[in-house]
Amino acid sequence: MLLMTLRLNLTQSLLAFLFRTEQPCVSDAIESVCQALEKEFVSDNLGYNQPNLTRDDATRDHSRKLVNKLFCDAKEEDVMFLIADGTYIYVQKPTDFAEQMKTFSMHKHRNLQKCIMIILPSGYILEAAGMYGADGDNNDAKIMEHLIKYSPLRLFIRPRDRVISDRGFRDGKAPMEESGLIVLMLEFLAKNHKQFSTAEGNSSRKVKMVRWTVEAVNGRLKNVFRFFEAVVPGSYKSKIGRFIRIACAILNKYYGPIMKDKDHHERLEEVVTERADWSNGFQQEISDKGWSRLTPSVWLKASPESAPDFPQLSWKELEDVTLGVYQLKMGELYNRQHMNEDGHYVTYVHKDAPDVVRARLQSRYSKSSKHDLWIRYTNGDGIAKIGAYYCDCKCGARVVGCCSHIASVLRYLSYDRHQPPSQKSRRSRTSLIMDAAKLLKGLDTTDENN
Repeated sequence: MLLMTLRLNLTQSLLAFLFRTEQPCVSDAIESVCQALEKEFVSDNLGYNQPNLTRDDATRDHSRKLVNKLFCDAKEEDVMFLIADGTYIYVQKPTDFAEQMKTFSMHKHRNLQKCIMIILPSGYILEAAGMYGADGDNNDAKIMEHLIKYSPLRLFIRPRDRVISDRGFRDGKAPMEESGLIVLMLEFLAKNHKQFSTAEGNSSRKVKMVRWTVEAVNGRLKNVFRFFEAVVPGSYKSKIGRFIRIACAILNKYYGPIMKDKDHHERLEEVVTERADWSNGFQQEISDKGWSRLTPSVWLKASPESAPDFPQLSWKELEDVTLGVYQLKMGELYNRQHMNEDGHYVTYVHKDAPDVVRARLQSRYSKSSKHDLWIRYTNGDGIAKIGAYYCDCKCGARVVGCCSHIASVLRYLSYDRHQPPSQKSRRSRTSLIMDAAKLLKGLDTTDENN
């Protein structure tokens, strides 16, 4: 009954019907199973005192070579990496006013409880701490400070261990560093700046290459156990933390690691190490030559084939440029939006620099925002065929990886257009949604004609 509740999110009344019993019997059975699992199973597969997971086991069996090479010196040994992030469990709005305030998140504008997931680079869940409130007194930084100072975590860590987190932990960085930890965090955009510098973008991309693992763990938790994906009814609020710990113990015991070392990781590590200290000279060239202006006499619209000399890349070579598949997946969505009604991809070529391609993409966040990007290609081998690139978006100056806008144009010009037409071409569903502005405009035009 407990697993059917967690996996299928079935109500107790439905379980009572399926098992031909009364609802109180279902509740008692779930409580008994929880107590039994917490006594034996959970303590053996989750937490800092697992009999089968010492610190040495964590650093040896659940680390990754890519992570160590990116963030450790060659002489450093016995360094443990912890990746921390909060996962939200939405709950029904409480009737108690104090509980309403404690569980209401100004960030999500919903009532929720928060669990802090602390995982190892392989995706193994070391601890699921919580459940915490969602008000200002329970932000990620304060929760992490409490865990570092007062929870058993302080006995598990050692000086110079690394903690990888997002920007939400910024206020907890000082307490973690006081404990001897080295905090690896995404960079913050400087005041009055609209774009990260190349160095800041490169640093953030290195952190993101590792931090995404905790996002994958949170996704796996909610995909496997649908109970946590839905809004939890009030009758289960006191059991949410117990349920999460049981679910995490099951994932650790019976599901394999999310990430393992692979052959191509060595190639990615070489690319990141080589480019980490690069500057984006192409950005400066664009500024010096005034290429930011889309002057029709200078930037000529390419033919429907769009830059026929643009080099063709394999999917693996594209991954070497983007350092992952997320930007490439987002690129597919940008490409679908960027196609015109004739199915052509609009790009521009400089009249005096035919090896430079330019495009202007609509932002996915704002109708009024557009992003210009430039790509220079060469006759080199592998990813050297892409000589340089720059986009004016917030992350577009980095050279360790690239933003989704650049990835979208790279994907289309070097890969997608060389593939056979898909038999299952996706049709845009935008036309299925009524647009009042367009309807009014059409009616006004009809009235004027009449």
